[in-house]
Amino acid sequence: MAPRMPLGFAPLSEPQIRLLRAWIDQGAVWPEGTNAKSIGPNKASTLADPRVKTPGWARNPIDAFVLARLEKEGLKPSPEATGSPSSAA
Repeated sequence: MAPRMPLGFAPLSEPQIRLLRAWIDQGAVWPEGTNAKSIGPNKASTLADPRVKTPGWARNPIDAFVLARLEKEGLKPSPEATGSPSSAA
């Protein structure tokens, strides 16, 4: 069974769910002056990419965070895999 939203709080009632579905069906127009940032913080959008010792390894911002943690723990990334998983035996 999929988790009910909002996580950590009582599930929405059936009338609340119907209201949200109707709003989405109507185009989910936000009230004037409202945007996702005004609803709550989004720390991910404000974080700078971490400094790493081997920046060429990271292909995207998530890789940079993974690499920073590996380096913090004194670890190195594994070499890139070759072939398909079914070819390993």
